[in-house]
Amino acid sequence: YQRRVHGGESCPVVQQSRACNEQVCPEACRMSEWNAWSTCSTSCGVGTRSRDRIVVKGPVNGGKACPDVSQEEECNLRPCPVDCVVSSWGKKH
Repeated sequence: YQRRVHGGESCPVVQQSRACNEQVCPEACRMSEWNAWSTCSTSCGVGTRSRDRIVVKGPVNGGKACPDVSQEEECNLRPCPVDCVVSSWGKKH
């Protein structure tokens, strides 16, 4: 555009703006780190242990859903020891 000179009239505003991308963005669920595994439910033989975590912030505006907040798994997969058992002496025939 040309600037006003020699007493001419000023130019009108030549810049215009309008809002765009006004839709909200989806935000996925945010989770904490996993807590430590619990102790095994048995000292031998098959037991279970678990761990959990918390939802820090739930999903917003259609964001990805939260995954599981707890896990469980088998532990102590070794067999339990079996003590020797001796019967009493029998009669001699």
